[in-house]
Amino acid sequence: NSATLTAKPGQVVTLWGTGLGPISAPDNVPPPAGDLAVPVEILVGGKPAAKQYSGRTPCCSGVDQIVFRVPADAPPGCFVPVLVRAGGTYSNTVTMSIDPQGRPCSDPFNVLSPARLGGEKQGMILLLRLSAKAQLEAGQPPADIVVDLGLGSFAESAAGAASYNPILSLPPIGSCSVTTQSGVDLGSLLGGQLPGTFSGGRSLDAGPALTVTGPAGSKSMPRSDSAYVGFLGGAALLGSSASPLFLAPGSYQVTGTGGADVGPFSANVTIPPPVVWTNRDQLTSVNRAQGLNVAWTGGDLTGQLALIVGFNVDQQAQAGGLFLCLAPLEAGGFTVPASALANIPPSNVGQPDQSFGFLMLGALPHRNISSFTAAGLDSGFALYLSLDGTTISFQ
Repeated sequence: NSATLTAKPGQVVTLWGTGLGPISAPDNVPPPAGDLAVPVEILVGGKPAAKQYSGRTPCCSGVDQIVFRVPADAPPGCFVPVLVRAGGTYSNTVTMSIDPQGRPCSDPFNVLSPARLGGEKQGMILLLRLSAKAQLEAGQPPADIVVDLGLGSFAESAAGAASYNPILSLPPIGSCSVTTQSGVDLGSLLGGQLPGTFSGGRSLDAGPALTVTGPAGSKSMPRSDSAYVGFLGGAALLGSSASPLFLAPGSYQVTGTGGADVGPFSANVTIPPPVVWTNRDQLTSVNRAQGLNVAWTGGDLTGQLALIVGFNVDQQAQAGGLFLCLAPLEAGGFTVPASALANIPPSNVGQPDQSFGFLMLGALPHRNISSFTAAGLDSGFALYLSLDGTTISFQ
């Protein structure tokens, strides 16, 4: 299974793993075939799949094999999440590519889809409103932080069709992806995806700085290493002093004079009415076994998707986990299922400074995304993203 060798709904698929329990024969010789006693459930894009076999694989000692049929209502996409529940315990999550006709997969809502980026020279402009209610010090009231940023990336992607990134490889709408790692910090959990370096691969020179112009005037986005990063306004950040917020609903233009690799360009971005996270302040902890309800109002109901991201990093246990869900914005709410929360490590209640749990709600454009052209680029996109976050404890 790959981005070009996709599965169709109804097709029989084989999955390998470990942990279905003991067999009657030794595990150092090829085992007998047959279902093991442990009950097995398979979820494909959140949809239950019909199991046909769950036992040792006949070829190899110590390896389990699960055979299932892709659900008829499984969502299509390049990164459809698949996980198994065996005996009440959830496995890690992997992804598969599904297309109703068996054609190469596509994620039309995701302009950053790595499945479409192999060898492509792409430019990406992101205007970002980041707000958070963050518990930065134990015993102190949470701090409210709001900042506006401008980010730009110009790169020749080395991603290719087989790559996976926990931030860029978005799941189908209505489902959740999950990434877990051991021995990690927050940066490695996020796939090393630093702000502004959306595409990865070899960076391209588009000039010394970009300029963003809107109702409040113009701001600069200077080049910093391989990305363009500009502090546009809000709370003090990145060594900048606090200043009035810059990104309000309206029309904006981002321009570049061009550089050694990319020619001059102009990109337009329209900022819609804001999304309001209505139950943010009530979410201080989450019971991972019960699911997590997130509610909101506002936004561009036909042109944006709700992006729900949560993660926890336990420095003492050297464990980290991240989930990412997409939902229709017009739904006004989404429940992150227990299956997406099960492998997020619990917060270290005894030593709260050793854990950092965070939950975010974003509004991600998926229709009428602005594109731009420039010499040296195969494609260029410009978009606005709002992210509202809060610190949270995972129980």
